[in-house]
Amino acid sequence: MLFQKIHKNKNFCWNIRKIFHCEPRRQDYLVIFGRYPIPGKTKTRLIPALGSTGAAECHRILTEKTVATVRMFENKYNRQTQFDGQRQSLGIKFYHFGGTSLQYRQWLGEGIDFHQQAFGDLGAKMFSAFSEAFKLGAQRVVLIGTDLPDLSVHHLCEAFDALKQYDIVLGPAQDGGYWLVGMSRPYNLFSNIPWGEDTVFSRTLEVAYKLNLNLFFLETLRDIDRPCDLFLTANKEVEDLKKEPEGLQQETLQKEGFQQDVSQQDVLQQDVSQQDVSQQDVLQQDVLQQDVLQHDVSQQELFQQKSWDKKYAFKKDNIITMGLKCNQNWQKPLISVIIPALNEESRIASAIESAKNINTEIIVVDGGSFDDTVEVAKKCGAKVLTASGGRANQQNRGADVARGKILVFLHADTQLPSDYVVPLFAAFLDKKCVAGAFSFKTSSSHKVMNIVEFGVNLRSRLFKLPYGDQALFFRSSCFRKEDGFPLTPIAEDLIMVQKIKKRGRFAILRESVTTSARRWNRIGILRTTVVNLVIVAGILMGFSPDRFAKLYTR
Repeated sequence: MLFQKIHKNKNFCWNIRKIFHCEPRRQDYLVIFGRYPIPGKTKTRLIPALGSTGAAECHRILTEKTVATVRMFENKYNRQTQFDGQRQSLGIKFYHFGGTSLQYRQWLGEGIDFHQQAFGDLGAKMFSAFSEAFKLGAQRVVLIGTDLPDLSVHHLCEAFDALKQYDIVLGPAQDGGYWLVGMSRPYNLFSNIPWGEDTVFSRTLEVAYKLNLNLFFLETLRDIDRPCDLFLTANKEVEDLKKEPEGLQQETLQKEGFQQDVSQQDVLQQDVSQQDVSQQDVLQQDVLQQDVLQHDVSQQELFQQKSWDKKYAFKKDNIITMGLKCNQNWQKPLISVIIPALNEESRIASAIESAKNINTEIIVVDGGSFDDTVEVAKKCGAKVLTASGGRANQQNRGADVARGKILVFLHADTQLPSDYVVPLFAAFLDKKCVAGAFSFKTSSSHKVMNIVEFGVNLRSRLFKLPYGDQALFFRSSCFRKEDGFPLTPIAEDLIMVQKIKKRGRFAILRESVTTSARRWNRIGILRTTVVNLVIVAGILMGFSPDRFAKLYTR
C-alpha cells in the first residue's frame, strides 16, 4: 500500500530521482501532437480520395514516420550532450486525442510520455503543453504535428539550435499554417487565432511582433490534409527521381512501380479536380510571397547557406511505400476478405455484401460447386477463383493472390459485422498482434444456442482457440511465413491458430460475426457441440485430423 502511494506521487518520485541521480536532468522537451487513427474519424478530408480506412492508414504511416524521426533525433541529441559532458537527455511527450496511453504504447512503443490533450481549442491545447514542459524545468520546447512527410532530423536540430538565440522558432506550412513551433519561454501566441484557416501563420506573426519577440523561420514544408496534398507529394517524388542519374532514374522508376508517362489527370482521378490544384497553387504562391515579406532577408540567406548534416539526416520514406504515389495505389486494398465456398448459392451473396468496403477486396474461391455459386459471386462483384482439395487449399489459393495487408477468412455462411474494418484496423495498430478472430454468434435465437455461444466466446478469450467460422484474420506477412493453412481435411483453422500464436499476440474482438445455425439445426445443438469439443481436444492432444474427419462430416 505504501509503495502504491509513493508511485502515485509523481513529484516525490521525481525528487528522489534527482537526489540519487537515477535519471538525467532534462532541459529540453520535444512535444508531438497527434490522434488515434480511427477509420471514418481520422483525416476525414482525405476520405473522398483514399476511403475511410485508407485515410486512417495514411495517418498511421505519417505518425509512425514522425515518431521514427523523433527517435533518431533523440539519439543524436543524447550523443551530443554526452560528448559535451552534460548530464541531460531529451524528454519526449505525445499529446493525443482519442485512444488510451496503453494503446499508444502498443502502437508506437515505449520511451515516450503519452498524455491526453487538454480541453479547449488547438491554441489552448498547445499552450497547456508548453506550460507543462516549462514547469518541469525545460529551457527549450519544440512542438510538431504528425502529418509531415518531409520532416527530418535536420529540421529538429535546427529548431533547437535556433532557440539558443531566438525566442520563437516557426516552421511555415504551405497551407498558411505552421508545422513546427518552438519556444524558449512559455509565450502565449495562440489566443484569437482562426485555426483551420489559411491566415494562421500571419496572425501568429502579428501576435509575436506585438510581444517584441525574436523569430527564427525554418523552411516551408507541406503537410497532408487534403487530396491535392497527396497529388503534390506524389509529384515531388517524381521530380526527385528525375534528378537522379539517368541509369539510376530508370531503375528506380521501375523498382517503385512508376510509369514514365504518369499524367496529372491520372493522379487526380480521385475527386481532385484541376480547379482544386490551381487554387492550391495560387494559395501557395500567396503564402510564399507573404513569407518573403515578413521573414528577415538576411536570416533566409543564412539558412540557404547552411549544409545538411547528411550523416544523421533521416532518410525520407519514399511516398510510394505509403500508398500515396498515384491514383492506382490509393485504391490498393488494406484488407483482403477470402471466402471459400462450395454449393453456397443461397448464402454467398449475404457474405459478400457484409464484406464490401472501399478499402477491401473480396475473393471467392469455389471448390467445384454444382449450383450457381460462381455466377452469384461474380454478380455481387467478387473476384472468383477455383481450387479443389478442400477448404484449406481454397483459402491458401485466395491468399496467394490477395493484395491486402490484412487477410480475413470468412466462411460462406457467415456475415461480418457492420464497420468491421474499424476493429480490424485498431487490432493491428498493436505491433505485437499477428492474428485474431471475431466473437461468435449464430443466427439461432434458441436459449440453448445462447449458452453455446457464451461457452465458445469464453473459450476463445481464455485459451485463444476460436472456431474457423469466427472469421479468422491474419497479418499478411505472418500468414505467409507460416506457409498458409495446413492441408488437412478438417481443423486446419485450429492448427493454424496454434502455430501463429507463437509469433505474437492473438486478438479476440468484441464485435461478433453471425454464422448460420444450419449445422446445429440439422445435427442437433448438443451433438454438434460435443463433436466440436472432441475434435478440439483431440487435435490439442496431438491426434491426426484425419481421425476425426468422418466424425465431423456425419
